[in-house]
Amino acid sequence: MKLELYTRDGCSLCTKAKKLLDEKGIAFNEITICDTVEDAITSRESYILRDRLKTKYPLARKLPVVVIDNK
Repeated sequence: MKLELYTRDGCSLCTKAKKLLDEKGIAFNEITICDTVEDAITSRESYILRDRLKTKYPLARKLPVVVIDNK
């Protein structure tokens, strides 16, 4: 199972989701959502621009976005 967790800095629900996954021992790849390329450069290794996330997952309206096996 491949799990991706799209998060944003300062998002309390994102923090809770990460904590829960860690507590359950579930491996995940965290991808930080950034507004601009400049933000992405100073961000973590894995990032996605907000507009690209909306294009990739148009039904995702709230954070965090959890994607399991690319579905």
